[in-house]
Amino acid sequence: DLYFSKIFGEKLAEIVELSPLTWLPLIPALAVANSIDVSRDVVSAASHNAFASSGYFLGTPENFAVCTFAAFVGWTWGWWNFWKLNSIMQMLTPILVKDSQSSCEVQLLPPKYEDDDLLRNFDSSPGIFGWIESQFGEPATNDQERLFGKAGAAGPELYIKSIKFQIWLVISQIVLWGTQIVARDISALTQHADNVGNPDLLVPELMVFGFYVLVSAGQLGLAP
Repeated sequence: DLYFSKIFGEKLAEIVELSPLTWLPLIPALAVANSIDVSRDVVSAASHNAFASSGYFLGTPENFAVCTFAAFVGWTWGWWNFWKLNSIMQMLTPILVKDSQSSCEVQLLPPKYEDDDLLRNFDSSPGIFGWIESQFGEPATNDQERLFGKAGAAGPELYIKSIKFQIWLVISQIVLWGTQIVARDISALTQHADNVGNPDLLVPELMVFGFYVLVSAGQLGLAP
């Protein structure tokens, strides 16, 4: 869609650029994960005794709770961005239909947002999401901005930032869980390590965090 190509294409560099301060919210999660290693005298996932922490990333309630909450936030956020922008795109896209009188001819109908009734009944800000958007929104100045619901004129800029930080979150999750937990657990299994910290939870931990990594990776495909 030309509208989205314009508003997102012009600020592509902004979407992929991250300030060093962006990583600050990740510090608590890193601290919890690192505490598992530190408490077992493990310096890093590459240490000779790294397997001493395996199994405890799942077996430590506070770590599992933080990771699960972060996963839920990232996935919900990604699906919301996808639904929101896809709904708007459907309203902006002209409709191609076959001519009822001829099987060889087609008609190009105006996009749905040009229909006053459809535009008036279109709601892209349901429930709590509308309340969140209203905290940052501005009054819409044209029909395209009205499609952003409660976000209004601030919608394009708001969703550029929303996509940017959601992508940052899932990439952080993939890197953290993939390198610190999943890769370590796979190594412990393939090497038949006998110094695994919690062997009973090794396979469940690998399955849980492997699933988290896969779903987080899939979230990257939802970005417009």
